Amino acid sequence: MDSFYFNKVAGAVLASLLVLVGVNTAIHLFYPKGTANLSKGHIVVAPEAAAPPSTTSAPAKPEEKEPPVESLLASANAEAGQNAAKACGACHNFTKGAGAKVGPDLYGVVDRNVGSEPGFSYSSALQQHKAEKWTFQSLYEWIKNPKAFIPGNNMGFAGVKNPQERANIIAFLDKESDHPVPLPQK
Repeated sequence: MDSFYFNKVAGAVLASLLVLVGVNTAIHLFYPKGTANLSKGHIVVAPEAAAPPSTTSAPAKPEEKEPPVESLLASANAEAGQNAAKACGACHNFTKGAGAKVGPDLYGVVDRNVGSEPGFSYSSALQQHKAEKWTFQSLYEWIKNPKAFIPGNNMGFAGVKNPQERANIIAFLDKESDHPVPLPQK
C-alpha cells in the first residue's frame, strides 16, 4: 500500500515538472529574445531589462542610420510582408469590411487619415492626429515603435526592428486597398 502512494506522489511531481518545462519551452518559442532573433527579423515583443550602469568607460556605439523608407519600399516584397503581418492579425483585420478587432481594420490604411476608421475607439493621442494621413514614412515609424512615434497611444506592441521587414509589411498593407498608392521604384 505504501508503494502505491509513493508512486502517486512521484507521478504528480514528474507531471508538474513536465508541465513547467513545456510552459517554459512555449514561452521561449513564442517570445524570442536576443540580438540573434533581431537579425532574423523576428518581432521584439518586450524590451530587454536595462543593464546595470557600467563602471568602465567604453566608447559609445554610434547609432546605425537606416536607409530611407523609399529605397526599402523600392525592393519591398508584399508576400513577405503578408507573412510578417501575421503577428498583427491577432489584433487587426486586413480584409475589406471585416471591422475592428482589438485594433482597427487595416484594409486601406495607406493614405487614410490617422485615427479615422469607423467603428473603432481611438486613444486621445491618435485622435489629435486625425488631420494627418498614414504615409509610407509615418507607417514605417509607427511599425518601428508605436509608443515612441505617438506617445500615449494604446497599442501594446513593441514594434518591428528590422527596416526591410517594416517596408515589406507596408507593401502588403498598401496592396490591401481599393486604391493602392504606387510604391517608389528602383
